[in-house]
Amino acid sequence: MTTEVTVAIDTLVVEVDEATARAVAEGRTEALAPALLAALRDHPAFADAVRRVSRRPAG
Repeated sequence: MTTEVTVAIDTLVVEVDEATARAVAEGRTEALAPALLAALRDHPAFADAVRRVSRRPAG
């Protein structure tokens, strides 16, 4: 079962260390995933969307 979650975010600031920045610059964008997920978790719009989804009735 999957659930679609829509989150409208105008700006998302993702802070990365030098090694991650270098990896992304080299085209290895998957290196950004942990920092991107952390930034999403901290964003109020994402937290609000998670609360909305968690209140939906199952099924």
